[in-house]
Amino acid sequence: MKELDKTIRRKIEIGAMALGVAMLVVLFSMYSPQMRRIKSLKSSIAVMNEKIAAAESKNQIDSRSDLKNIYSLIRRYGELKKKFDEASNVLPMDSNVSGVMDALLRLAKESNVDFVKLVSGTPVRGKNYDEMPIELMVKSDYIGLMRFMRNLEGSRMLIRLNLFHIESNEERPPSLEADFNLRVCVRDRVKAK
Repeated sequence: MKELDKTIRRKIEIGAMALGVAMLVVLFSMYSPQMRRIKSLKSSIAVMNEKIAAAESKNQIDSRSDLKNIYSLIRRYGELKKKFDEASNVLPMDSNVSGVMDALLRLAKESNVDFVKLVSGTPVRGKNYDEMPIELMVKSDYIGLMRFMRNLEGSRMLIRLNLFHIESNEERPPSLEADFNLRVCVRDRVKAK
């Protein structure tokens, strides 16, 4: 009896397994074509979405007014960038004394002016610049002095004139001696970046 029960139990277990496998095969065969169809639909939907996005972007760019707006914005950006670069490069990057002195000597040479005295003070630190006090005395004729002043104003150094005194000598040819007390501002390399 026990053996009979065991064989029946085994047959029932094998039958249940066979029935389960058969059910899985039937379900798989029923839903397999639908799953393949869903996958193909997903891929075609993705392709359609890409085509729609491309068409929308093409329609936006094809519009002539949009192109004109884009070109005008690009042109305006270029103008603003140029103005910004010009505004940010007002002060020279050379914050050492010798660079400023060399620039002053070059301006004097271009203007036909001779230095009698050229002394720099201690630089004062500002937020994004250094301010360097400079005392100078130049000797020249009237036109040379005016050229020097014009070149000084036109240089890339921001200059504040604190003291300006001119004396005329009764020499032949007449010459002028001018005493300046300048404050030259130069950009600080570390802070300007």
